[in-house]
Amino acid sequence: MGNPADDISTGETESKKPGKSVVKKPAVAGAVTKKADSGKTKELTGLAKMWQFVRYDVPRELKKVAWPTPQDTATSTVVVIVLSVIFSIFFFIADRILQFLILGQLLGA
Repeated sequence: MGNPADDISTGETESKKPGKSVVKKPAVAGAVTKKADSGKTKELTGLAKMWQFVRYDVPRELKKVAWPTPQDTATSTVVVIVLSVIFSIFFFIADRILQFLILGQLLGA
């Protein structure tokens, strides 16, 4: 679909331009190949890919996150605590009612 043809098996794309030869580029810029001293490109190893991900991609993605304000965090914390107390009271009462019905009425204890 469109001009670049995706090669799913290697994660690379082919860019075809009129009058130019086919040029293979990595699907993610700088993630697949690294310039060696001899001027050739070589595949990054698993650890090199992981290090590159941690060093460059993670900070870039963390800058895109919409972090909550301290007031939003405090409000969410209060809501969670209040709902936890309400649900714990509800389940305590439900448990006592079921215990009374099962033990007292059905078993005749």
